[in-house]
Order: sequence, then C-alpha cells, then structure tokens
Amino acid sequence: SLTSVNCTGYNDIASGGDPTLLPESANDYEAGYGHRFSGDTNVQVNAYLTHVTDQIFAASEPLLQYGLGNIAFAPGTLQTYINRFNSQCGLNLTQQTVLNLLSVGTSFNAASALARGVEFSGRTRINRNAYVDYAYDIESSQKVGISNNILINNPTVINGAQLSGIPIHQASLSIGITPGPWDFRLDNYFVDNNNSLKRPAYFHSNL
Repeated sequence: SLTSVNCTGYNDIASGGDPTLLPESANDYEAGYGHRFSGDTNVQVNAYLTHVTDQIFAASEPLLQYGLGNIAFAPGTLQTYINRFNSQCGLNLTQQTVLNLLSVGTSFNAASALARGVEFSGRTRINRNAYVDYAYDIESSQKVGISNNILINNPTVINGAQLSGIPIHQASLSIGITPGPWDFRLDNYFVDNNNSLKRPAYFHSNL
C-alpha cells in the first residue's frame, strides 16, 4: 500500500505470474448415505477426501528474488515507499535498501493439499405445519510440503495447518412453520474459529 507499510515484514508492491507453474492434479473420493422416513423426514451423511498435487496458491516472493527487471515501476513509486518507511518506521532507507522490504504477490505450487470432511444433514417433520432442518459439517483442509523458501517469506503459511478462512466446524438449525399459504422460517448458524470474517467462533440468525 502507498499509504501505510509493514515495518516488520515484506510489502507487496505488485502482482505477477510464474511461468514455471505446474498444472494441478487431483483425486476425489466421496461416499454418502441417505434415508427418507415418513413424509419428508430424512437424514443424509456424506464423507469426502480430496488429494491435490502441485496445488497452486497465492503468496509473496521478495522483489529481488522475483527479479527487479520483471517489474515496471511508475515514476516516483520507490521514493514514495522510502518516504513511508522512513516516516512510519523510523528508518533511513535509500533506493537500494528499500528493495529488501518489497515483495511481489505471485503464485506457487505446494507439494500437495488434502481436504477431508463429513457432512451430516436432514429434516425432521414435527407435524403437518412445522419442521426442523439441521446440518453439521467438519472439514480439515491442509497444505503440506511447502518449501522452506516460501515459508520464510510468508509467516502466515504453515505446513500441515488448517487453511486460513476454512473453519473446522460449522452447523445450522432451522425451524419452519407453514400455516396455510404462509411460510415462516428461522435459520440459526454456528461458524467456528478460522472463518472468512476473521472473527472468533460466532452464531447468527436469519428470519
């Protein structure tokens, strides 16, 4: 960003591709079971496993490693970064030393990725005009075999850790009432930690 900088890590100043990227390949396995009881009361269970090799993911690469000649700077861009670093971080950078704090957002091949999960869902009919829908999901998604060079330059990337933005547990419980031509429904949701909103585990409802 040209308005604020990260004083302790790399700062992406551009995005670029990588001509050495390999295509992804994956194997998917899934098993499911469903049973319908009287009326529309039912239950379903699904389990899945996906194994991806050479998975492509986004990360940062130091500018000098990516290649200074591969980036075209707008006039005054480097000087703007120098001014921001010097004023916000108390540094005294030059046109050469500022390059050590800059990076390029690009794509890499991870050695492999593994996603495993179980989904449980169904409906219970209470009476003619009322029902309950429910769902519970468990998902484990990880990348492994990421090179040390990528890990050093991207401190939030961790081999074998749950992928950022994918909560392990999610659940929902909905209550519906259908008197005559009307349909009233209350949906309640639980989302675990490590969610896309970067919040602690939380509940929310829709009416």
